[in-house]
Amino acid sequence: MKRRSNKLNRQIKKTLGQEDADDLLAAAVPLFIALASDENLRVAASIVAQMPAFFEVVDKAYEEYEDRQKISERNLEISSRELNEAFRKVESLNASVNAMMDSLGQGFMFFNEEGVFSPVFSRASLDLIGSSPAGRRLPDVLQLPTEQRESFATWLSVAFSGMSALDFDELKLLLPAEYINPYGKVVGLDYKPMSVSGRELSGVLMIATDLTNARALECEVEAMRRDAHRIRVIARSRNDFQRFIMDARAFLESCGGESLAKISAEGRVEMLRQFHTYKGVAATFALGGLAQAFHRMENAICAADLASQQLEFSSLVREAGGLVEAEIEDARNIFGDEFMSQGQVFTMDTSKIEALKSMARAGDTKGVLDFINWQVMAVPLSLAMAPFVRELYRVAEMQGKPQPDILWTGGDIPVLARQYDDVLASLIHVARNIMDHAIADTVARMIDGKTPQGQVRIDGRVDDEGGLIIALSDDGGGIDPAIIRARLAQKGLSVAAAEDDHAIIQHIFDAEFSTRDDVSMLSGRGIGLNAVKEEVEAQGGSLSVESWKGQGTRITLRLPPLRASS
Repeated sequence: MKRRSNKLNRQIKKTLGQEDADDLLAAAVPLFIALASDENLRVAASIVAQMPAFFEVVDKAYEEYEDRQKISERNLEISSRELNEAFRKVESLNASVNAMMDSLGQGFMFFNEEGVFSPVFSRASLDLIGSSPAGRRLPDVLQLPTEQRESFATWLSVAFSGMSALDFDELKLLLPAEYINPYGKVVGLDYKPMSVSGRELSGVLMIATDLTNARALECEVEAMRRDAHRIRVIARSRNDFQRFIMDARAFLESCGGESLAKISAEGRVEMLRQFHTYKGVAATFALGGLAQAFHRMENAICAADLASQQLEFSSLVREAGGLVEAEIEDARNIFGDEFMSQGQVFTMDTSKIEALKSMARAGDTKGVLDFINWQVMAVPLSLAMAPFVRELYRVAEMQGKPQPDILWTGGDIPVLARQYDDVLASLIHVARNIMDHAIADTVARMIDGKTPQGQVRIDGRVDDEGGLIIALSDDGGGIDPAIIRARLAQKGLSVAAAEDDHAIIQHIFDAEFSTRDDVSMLSGRGIGLNAVKEEVEAQGGSLSVESWKGQGTRITLRLPPLRASS
């Protein structure tokens, strides 16, 4: 007889009180059959007789259940082992990723649509940022000023809305690119988009990199580049440099005994013009220290109480004088002892020397003088305007703007630059005005539908009487006459109602007139354009300005005929 499963036997014992189902049935079935005289008892006996088969089915079901349970237990054991192995692999992968991130020495931090950093970040973040970023907003972590905090809030709404026409590489340019941490380290910041769906921005990875050593090296390289640039510019413009240095030396010597308390208003303005021009020329020759010294002297003589500035002014004059002497010594060391003492130098090829000999032997004195003037000493207008162009490029670089396109006409006109030296030197103020006031930054220009870089036109021509006309144009925002009128009113100057817009904008050449409230190394004193006007008028010429709002401005100089002989 088949042995019933323990599970079935336990159930029978629990329910019927018997140890074994088969024994129970063996005893019960004959008893029921013997007593089955009654029809009901016969039915009961028939049911009892079928119980072994029923128990067989139940027993088989129990066996199948136990088999499935064992299989499930084995599968669960296998799954547990696989899951534990997977966990171990994930932990190993996390450890590897953390080790890799830490070995890079970079900070990796994630912020969400609210600008809040997650608690997950690389170990290097603590050293680079200076504190834990976890749970804090980016403006607080980077200690952004109020205006940048407002800009960041706008950035978040635009970037995470998915509605911006700009891609992430363009958007990230509006985020902070550098951070000076509490330890004085220069930390570069870059940003990568994080996406779950592949399309929508779900977060941003901020990558922090220590740039301290790189910036220090860049400063050294930049200093070397400036020195090389200075030497190159001086070598190419030897005569201009020599003239500037010697004129600046003489002017500073004249200022040495100047009593500021006794200086007249006209004398102060004239001194300001000189300092402003010398500051600009020094900058074009990459003489930053000397330019700063002239700037500080400007500050001193702009003080309300000039007498109180006497001691500082005298000290600044001596400082600037020492810098000039140092430049003279440097020039001699680099270019030779005679560099600063030979006077103006002009080069001449052998064919011109032979031509001069022929005219001298023929006794053609006028021909010799004209030949020297126009074949030896004259230079193309484009070369004479080189300081103007250099200043455009220098200021553009200083302000982070693209270098403007220079468009020329009349650049090959020969001019006796020495006769126009002061006028041409003063044009650096126009260059500064164009880059600082007229030509906006790249984003503003693109919004206005203009090219990223500005355009400056230099148009030169000679009029019927032999006079030189130079027009300097830009494609900036133009001059708003309303702003000029308002500024004149602020200064308490009455402007005749009859003055039209063209007449009003001519006031940009007035002494100490500026639309800027603050003073910088470039502008704000209202002296630069006035210096140009004074130099042009000193030559017997004139200048005027035309402007078209949103389109640009043109300043035109009209200079008298050149003296053709000396």
